[in-house]
Amino acid sequence: MTRSRATWMNRRGLWSGCAFGAGLIVAIALAAPGVALACACCDGRTEQTPTGWSATGDAILVRESGRGGCEEIDRLFLWHAGRDTPTPATEKSVELFSVPAEAVAPDRLRLETTSRASGILKVRVHLRTGDGWVRIWEGEAKQVDFHSPAEDSSSPVPLSLALWVPPKGDHALLAIRNDRVGEDWTTSLRWVDFGASRRAALAETPPPLPGPTHEVFGTAGDVTEPWLNLRKTASGDGQLVGELRDGDRVLQVGRKGPWWWVEVTSGSARGNYGFAHSRWLRPLSNAQ
Repeated sequence: MTRSRATWMNRRGLWSGCAFGAGLIVAIALAAPGVALACACCDGRTEQTPTGWSATGDAILVRESGRGGCEEIDRLFLWHAGRDTPTPATEKSVELFSVPAEAVAPDRLRLETTSRASGILKVRVHLRTGDGWVRIWEGEAKQVDFHSPAEDSSSPVPLSLALWVPPKGDHALLAIRNDRVGEDWTTSLRWVDFGASRRAALAETPPPLPGPTHEVFGTAGDVTEPWLNLRKTASGDGQLVGELRDGDRVLQVGRKGPWWWVEVTSGSARGNYGFAHSRWLRPLSNAQ
């Protein structure tokens, strides 16, 4: 099938990026300067949610909650802008960090990735402003593969974004997440410079995005590959960018033969661009 059986890899099983040792359940560790990597291994997941900023906007309180193995997790961490790692905090800190942490609307963020050697991705994050897209961060992230021991197969897991900007201050907190598959996923939190010019850009009202033109259909009935692959190139052997499920919507931007270059506007791969085969895309006007 054109969706390519060869790419049906690492859909079920354990995150290879979480195999740091049998005794590790959940860890927050230094992955790179200004990066904390949170990882739930084996049979659990954790979520890092900013709960409040300091009055000056130079520190944020983050709650980690969820489950790791047989352990229920609910703990707080305090992270100061410019620091490499967060420090443990107590519930008393909630009263001190009372400035609400509100996330930027997802449709104002765009992610671009380029593969490098040794499982490293070059990542660029863009903010949509009144004058178009502006790059706000560039760096590296680890490519996490989803491995299925039973099928001896693997595939890269797509990334998604979240951004929290305080009412004042010169920094914002960026989350780069390896989208969850099953119950395991990772999140990297990174500080981003966000001074006056970027605050002004965020305050601008951007022009409306063009709406989606097509939706994915006809993949759910496939017992081995119930999704449509989104790829870097117009080929069944192209690098996998993400997986689109029935009902996910896309905006057709271009085409190369039967392959369409699309922007994904809904679903787990939202915000990504890539090639998808037109066989499994239908105009929204034809949706049942």
